[in-house]
Amino acid sequence: MRIIKVKLKSLFQKKIILLFLFISGVNYISFSQNTLVFDTLGISLNIKPYDTISITHDIIINNNNNWGIFEGEGGIVTLYDENKNLLCQQFLNPNSELYLNPNDSIELYANLHFSTFSKKGIIEFTNNPGDGSGEEAGKRVSFDIPISFNSPDYYGEIHDQGLVEEGGNDIVIYYLNGMVKAHLRNYSNSYDNSYIDLFGKGEKGDSQLKLNSIIFSEGECYEGGDFKLNFNNDILKIDRLPNITLNKKTKMISGLKWMGNMPKSSEIKTTFK
Repeated sequence: MRIIKVKLKSLFQKKIILLFLFISGVNYISFSQNTLVFDTLGISLNIKPYDTISITHDIIINNNNNWGIFEGEGGIVTLYDENKNLLCQQFLNPNSELYLNPNDSIELYANLHFSTFSKKGIIEFTNNPGDGSGEEAGKRVSFDIPISFNSPDYYGEIHDQGLVEEGGNDIVIYYLNGMVKAHLRNYSNSYDNSYIDLFGKGEKGDSQLKLNSIIFSEGECYEGGDFKLNFNNDILKIDRLPNITLNKKTKMISGLKWMGNMPKSSEIKTTFK
């Protein structure tokens, strides 16, 4: 019989090393998925490609000594929609007032605040290498990542545009954790234009929504009863506007822009007072 001698101490040390590597890997995965995502540039972000962002979103970037910062300013974050229309541009600034050494690993911060009906876009990051030249010149770094928007849905139509009989209808719809808030506009070049706040329960993807209403018309405000919204792909029909068909859009219809921007979800009334 052959007897194999095993050094228990050596085996125990190997198990400890493997356990340490496993725990480190788990911690890294957890960190990168939930806090900051590392990329090949050596910097870290709190957002990763194809993430979905809302109309207000905080961007955090850690330079890890690989991102140029000049005179306390760390570059620019620019947000575009899928058609390269500019939505927002903000400076990246240190999160702390204490800023001493440009080679320190520093957390930079920007708040993106925007409005769009697009579903996809791009965030572009550009550092600030400074104005030096030669050996004093900093390294310019720029990259972008694709993202998605948690944007409201927008439907509209306009008829007889530019004529005396011009009129139109449009609606913006917000889906908020089982709650729906919408704003419907009905206008013409005559009297009795209406602006209607709608609210009730529902989810994105529902084929029909039954919403309560508050109507604003000719200086008066009153409860307007129920509106039924029926969806068929990118087409919307509303029972109280039987002759109107609204089509899904990615931007406001030009003829309705003079009426101003659509209200934010927080500005849509859900109670009558």
